[in-house]
Amino acid sequence: MKSYSLMLGAVLSFAALAAFAPTNAQAAVLCSFTRDLTVGTVGEDVRCLQQYLNGAGFIVSASGVGSPGHETTEFKGLTQTAVMAWQAANGVNPATGYFGAVSRAKYVYLTTVSSVPPPVVNPPVVIPNPPPTTSSAALNAQSSIKKAIEQIKDARDQIDDAKDDGKDTGYADREIGDANDDLFDAIDSYFRNNFDDAKESADNAYDNAVDAFEDAGGKTDDDKAEDYVDDVNDKLDDARDTVDDSTSKNANKAGDKLDDAEDYIDDAYDALDDKDYDGAKADAKKALALINDALDLLDSSSSSSGDKTDAKNAINDAKDAIYDAEDAIDDADNNDDIDEANDLLDKAYDKLDDAEDSYDDEEYDDAIDYAQDAEDYANDAEDAL
Repeated sequence: MKSYSLMLGAVLSFAALAAFAPTNAQAAVLCSFTRDLTVGTVGEDVRCLQQYLNGAGFIVSASGVGSPGHETTEFKGLTQTAVMAWQAANGVNPATGYFGAVSRAKYVYLTTVSSVPPPVVNPPVVIPNPPPTTSSAALNAQSSIKKAIEQIKDARDQIDDAKDDGKDTGYADREIGDANDDLFDAIDSYFRNNFDDAKESADNAYDNAVDAFEDAGGKTDDDKAEDYVDDVNDKLDDARDTVDDSTSKNANKAGDKLDDAEDYIDDAYDALDDKDYDGAKADAKKALALINDALDLLDSSSSSSGDKTDAKNAINDAKDAIYDAEDAIDDADNNDDIDEANDLLDKAYDKLDDAEDSYDDEEYDDAIDYAQDAEDYANDAEDAL
């Protein structure tokens, strides 16, 4: 994501944009481009393009794959973003990241005329001074543009993964194209000091990128939080049934606990409406704790019913550990440990399935053992990051 931060700095600073004017540095890498290059293209010409962009100051990636000295033959999202910045700085419209005939002609011009700056023809932005960046409108626009860039990056990564898995990404490709167009409009409006228009276009870019991300099989924070709240709400319904069927002297107290849990569930759904996903999950976790407390209050009239309650609690603990591991993996930066963590998480899910099957078969001791294994695997997954 570092390269996207670099791009944001470029598009939000007139001084940075001016620094991107064609110079001798743009002639440092000479390539022979004989075809159009776009997302999905593979070849040595892609590597040369990345080397040229890195040498010209349009960094493909600040570190790792695509960074200076680590260029690749694959044209993916990071390369597209660097091309977009290069196009915007050199008057290639629209700046969509598609390196076609117009871009190739511009490249030839820049690399063959290195000592005389070319005339600016139909530049994307013409302003006499840098736009103010301290007004609330400008800061709001900046925030929306940054958010859009990050979501576009996530969507491109998801699309790349989907294509690697052989999935159809036609809708997602079109939506990410719309997001790119909206982002370009946002940047153009920003430099024209039309900050409200810039924010609106950036918000549209974000929405289109979210659609692309989901259509490519990705799950947003909204989806994950809603799934978690729904899951806890289902547990509340099951607990209601258990308390209603119970003859325990503590049934009324357990019912009061469930009433409090229901209040937290309502708060969680309100938080979802407000797009406060962390708050929604926090309220749902409080509800889950109260649900478990309510079940603990019920008297164990027999060892069997006690084992059943223990098994249910063990399964709930395992699910909590799995949810926490999923969040940790989602929040982790790309690194080699994520694959190991995902493998451990898969094992945790397998053990959880075994635990729930044993519970349904009233084999509560086995359910407890499987649930503990699931919790251990989930904790190991989080520790692996």
